[in-house]
Amino acid sequence: MLKLLLPIDNSSKLDQALRYLTACQRESRWPLAVHVLHVGQPLSSYVAEKLPRESVKSYHAGRSQAVLGRAAEAFAQAGIAHTTHTVMGDPAQCIVRFSKEIGADRIVMVTHARESVPEVLLGSVAARVLRHAPVPVEVVPVEPASRLSAYARAAGVSAAVLGLLYLATD
Repeated sequence: MLKLLLPIDNSSKLDQALRYLTACQRESRWPLAVHVLHVGQPLSSYVAEKLPRESVKSYHAGRSQAVLGRAAEAFAQAGIAHTTHTVMGDPAQCIVRFSKEIGADRIVMVTHARESVPEVLLGSVAARVLRHAPVPVEVVPVEPASRLSAYARAAGVSAAVLGLLYLATD
């Protein structure tokens, strides 16, 4: 059995994840066991201390259930064996730690293309998981980027880097 970890933060990525995993199941010689993980990010301490503890728990449970409930329904309809999980904390750290806990063979991440210079330069959750994961990570784009947007993004990053180098040498 091939054990896959699918971290998912919202339902917008679910359709692409389902298409990808359905193709994996069709092509794989082994049955898939998909662990769908939702990582809740704790509220800031300032906000959390102003709210009743039960309200905070209810808020996180509701967000997680909204994402995981739709995922469970979609995977059941597609006939893909799955288990849903919720953890709290830093998304990248939780994904890496959870992949070790369940003995995942692979991590599959559905991600949007990074659009802004800070996201490209500072990294995303997927980039941090790629750096620290103990198993292979497959990054599946939500939508393939057009060539024009890929070139524009590369040009924008290059311009930003050159600008930073210019400022650093001034």
